Amino acid sequence: MDFSVSYAHLSDEVAVVRVVGTVDVHRAPRVREVLTGRVDHGRSLVIVDMRQTASLDATGLGVLVGCQKRVRARRGALVVVTRQEGVLRQFRSTGMARVLPVRPTVAQAVAELARVRPGILLHPLDPDGESVQIL
Repeated sequence: MDFSVSYAHLSDEVAVVRVVGTVDVHRAPRVREVLTGRVDHGRSLVIVDMRQTASLDATGLGVLVGCQKRVRARRGALVVVTRQEGVLRQFRSTGMARVLPVRPTVAQAVAELARVRPGILLHPLDPDGESVQIL
């Protein structure tokens, strides 16, 4: 599976970062770069769409935890979206499932962010509630 990281802005506060492929020690810096860039440009509510992420190592988990700290410092939140068993297994085995919120759909992640920041205004998702235009 090829590796890519892309993003879309759902509002002035909300970014969706899509990660495709395997996140390991060699690819985690690119994920960190995109996530930090979104937060540094004012997106304090971040959805990390890992529905097409095959696996995630400890370095990748560290990137997510680091980003979560960064958004929390800005009174924001980070939510991971995945149904991939390999990624979920890594979250469960390391205890990160208790630290980072994981939801199965983008729509549920958006709802989670709305609980954190009531009244956020978002660009609409596609009719399926799962697709956003990724840049």
